[in-house]
Amino acid sequence: MNKLNIYQYLLPIVFLSLLMGSFTTQQAQAQCSTVAESDSLVLVDFYNATNGVNWANNSGWLAAPVEQWFGISLTSDGCNVEEIEMNFNQLEGALIDLQLPQLKKLDVSQNMLSGSIIDFSNLPILTELNLGNNELSGTITDFSNLPNLKWLSLEYNNLSGAIPDFSNLPNLEVLHLFVNTLSDAIPNFSNLPNLIELRLSDNNLSGAIPDFSNLQNLTRIDFHQNNLSGSIPNFSNLPNLIELRLNNNALTGSISDFSNMPNLVRLMLFDNSLSGSIPDFSNLPNLEWLWLGRNNLSGTIPDFSSMPNLEWLYLDKNDLSGTIPDFSNLPNLGWLYLDDNDLSGKLPNFSNLPSLETLQVCPNNLQGGVPNFMFCPLLDLEAVDFSCVQSAQVTGYVFYDENGNCIKDENEKGIPNVFVYTDDEQFLTLTDEDGFYVLKTDIGSYTFTNYWQSDIWSLTCPTTPYSATFTSLTDSIGNLNYAYEPIVDCPQLNVNIGTPLLVRCFENIYTINYCNIGTVTAEDAFIELYFPDVIIPQSSSIPFVQEDDYLIFDIGDVGVLECGSFTLLDSISCAATLRSTVCVDAYAFPNDPCVSNPSWEGEDLQVKGECVGDSVRFTITNTGMDMSSPRPYRLYIDNILVATETYQLESGGSLVLSYEATGATYRLTVKQSLVHPSITTITEVVEGCGNIPFSFGLVNSQWDGDDNPLFDFDCQEIVGSYDPNDKIVFPSGVLEENRIPDFVDLNYRIRFQNTGNAVAYRVIIIDTIDVEQLYLPSLEVTAFSHDYNLVVEDSNVIFFTFDQILLPDSASNQAASQGFISYSLKQQADNKYDDLITNKAAIYFDYNVPIITNEVFNTVGLSEPDTIHTYTTPTPIYDLDMLVANVNYDRKQLSIQINQIQAGEQFSLQLFNLLGQEVDFIPNLSIPLHQKQLPQVQAGVYLYHIQSTKGRVAKGKVMIR
Repeated sequence: MNKLNIYQYLLPIVFLSLLMGSFTTQQAQAQCSTVAESDSLVLVDFYNATNGVNWANNSGWLAAPVEQWFGISLTSDGCNVEEIEMNFNQLEGALIDLQLPQLKKLDVSQNMLSGSIIDFSNLPILTELNLGNNELSGTITDFSNLPNLKWLSLEYNNLSGAIPDFSNLPNLEVLHLFVNTLSDAIPNFSNLPNLIELRLSDNNLSGAIPDFSNLQNLTRIDFHQNNLSGSIPNFSNLPNLIELRLNNNALTGSISDFSNMPNLVRLMLFDNSLSGSIPDFSNLPNLEWLWLGRNNLSGTIPDFSSMPNLEWLYLDKNDLSGTIPDFSNLPNLGWLYLDDNDLSGKLPNFSNLPSLETLQVCPNNLQGGVPNFMFCPLLDLEAVDFSCVQSAQVTGYVFYDENGNCIKDENEKGIPNVFVYTDDEQFLTLTDEDGFYVLKTDIGSYTFTNYWQSDIWSLTCPTTPYSATFTSLTDSIGNLNYAYEPIVDCPQLNVNIGTPLLVRCFENIYTINYCNIGTVTAEDAFIELYFPDVIIPQSSSIPFVQEDDYLIFDIGDVGVLECGSFTLLDSISCAATLRSTVCVDAYAFPNDPCVSNPSWEGEDLQVKGECVGDSVRFTITNTGMDMSSPRPYRLYIDNILVATETYQLESGGSLVLSYEATGATYRLTVKQSLVHPSITTITEVVEGCGNIPFSFGLVNSQWDGDDNPLFDFDCQEIVGSYDPNDKIVFPSGVLEENRIPDFVDLNYRIRFQNTGNAVAYRVIIIDTIDVEQLYLPSLEVTAFSHDYNLVVEDSNVIFFTFDQILLPDSASNQAASQGFISYSLKQQADNKYDDLITNKAAIYFDYNVPIITNEVFNTVGLSEPDTIHTYTTPTPIYDLDMLVANVNYDRKQLSIQINQIQAGEQFSLQLFNLLGQEVDFIPNLSIPLHQKQLPQVQAGVYLYHIQSTKGRVAKGKVMIR
């Protein structure tokens, strides 16, 4: 349909709509029919010129009365268009000259309009013009015909050329021209006395900053990211100024006097070439942001104690000297940047900065150790670099001493990632890939030790612990070496396997790491992997041979203390059940034990768990010699111990245990001889067997008892949508408190994924370890997806750095965009019942702000009795107005005692399992005591909800056994 035909079609509709809806009286209809019709036709032209058919919202346009058209407001008499507000509406095309004499506001920002800017000469009373965030180009007109204009926004376009002085706009209050390609000098705007906001940042403006002393109403000046030069003018005649941004220019000279600007809140002068000392800002009590970094400022840091509202203080990358003040009386200071200066002396503990969240102090020339910052509860120590704090130090090697001389010779192998620390564990460090370490300490006397556990290596040097006394922070002692020699000649392969996530219907990458921690070469070594049916192997970085359900990878001869890795690409079947847990097993060969206890009689037990029809079946088989004495096994259903028995098998004998499949998760743990050479406890778990609903998510909740280095497994839940950057812990623990025994190691895995739109070149993971509960020297990296560097800072912060990781974005390669690091830590020997162990980490992609993972937690205290658990009922939790109720369940009988009963009050009870499913409902309880047999309810923890007809509620937990 051509334009003329559109008009022929629209005019009757427009005329009829105006006749019926645009006027409230017959007199108004007679007066406005011609004028309103002309305005409506202009709007039709506007609609066609900006592709109105494809607007995000074109409600009412060309169909309803004009006052119902989206974005259109009329004058009070309904005769003319007064406002057009069409921001964020997908307008595209060029602007037209709008002949709307009563238009006061035109807002078409945040669209896709192109072409040049017209002068809008037909809008004589326009007060607000917003064309920002479009694709307009060309130069800016001076809008001489818009004398009433108060607001002009042209930001985020492609405008070029010089800025007009707008001398014919005496009423202008807001001028936004930022993020364009404007050039030349900034006019002085002397004819704009009402100007309040002036934003010209992110252009190519040059020259000096004009004198704006006659613009007394200015509250905001933003000229950052230009090419402005010269000195900073005197702004003391602008008492109303709240924000001044001149950063990222080429300004020189000293910083001006801002003492007559008491309302100033934000002052940003960083990234210039300013010199001289930092002036006195004591007359700026409202200042919140002071950014002076990346200049050539010198002298000492002044006293900022008269600025109690200061939140951001950037003094980094200057030439400041002297000591760091404690910044007294700055309770709101949250971000403090002092790095890249010539500051010296001790680092204060900042006891007066309770709001401090971010601190950067290195590089500088600091000394005297790192304070504990106990008065800064919000400070993210994971992100603080303290490497420039000078300390006394000792150096040396941890290594394989082949010739027994306690000196690391050139060809002798260093042992990486071994902790060396002071006996009080106040200072500790790790050896690098060559076995070399640098341990920094404070002034004082120390005894040193190292931590490397092995049954086949012996520490031969030193014969007595090293000790030293430091009287100066410049003291340094070298060659404190820790030499190890073999006890037996035996290869011992350590294998670990891991992957970030198992996402249904997506490809996935497993990484297999191996090391020979034995004393001789592991010859003709190979690794076997077992995959369940839902994980489909695709390809690998080294060849493999498939035999039945196993993939066999030949890794050749692996030398002493030699390590390697390979990867395997797989896909997760779309038929996999969400939330179900699947396990991949890895076995290293040769696998003959290096050390055997002479009291071991040769029995060797294996356990297989499977779902067979409507039964869960466990088979215990003795593949070794006859068992000389009974051994216990324990059966858990949904983490509740329901049976414990003993058994004794002859060589080749088996015991089959079958249980009714109910959808619960069944776990069988089997005890072997305490002197078995590789494993003393075997765990097998079966989930997803029986009737829906299944109790998923419990496979990794308990310790598996396996510490055999020749075997590893990776058990993970199949997921759909997920947070790709997170942290998990194994065992996750049982009950709501995530309880674990006090003797088990905690295994952490941090998973990360590049979800950006470009390659990530570096990933850094920072984790602060709770050394009150976890023994940091026991840290062992068990699996990892990419090569990394490990550093320990401040005695409890570990840094994993993946340099040149070249992690692709998830859109281009979903499988390769992911990575992980897994590591284990032993608990402290003095951990007590109910101690809480928490952990989270920060993940940095290149130089972006960190992603903070979820926090995982465990509670210490989970007994391992020889009989079935017995429980006392947890105390119910009540709201202030709840009734008092006692709920008990024993010997298949539910007992409910209710007190404080009101006249005529009745009660109902709902019983839920931990999946939130209702397992029983009692509509009318007998009061005050109700008892009921519930033989059909399985043992476990349940939630109850008692509802009163008077509106009162009681909730709590009950253990059914």
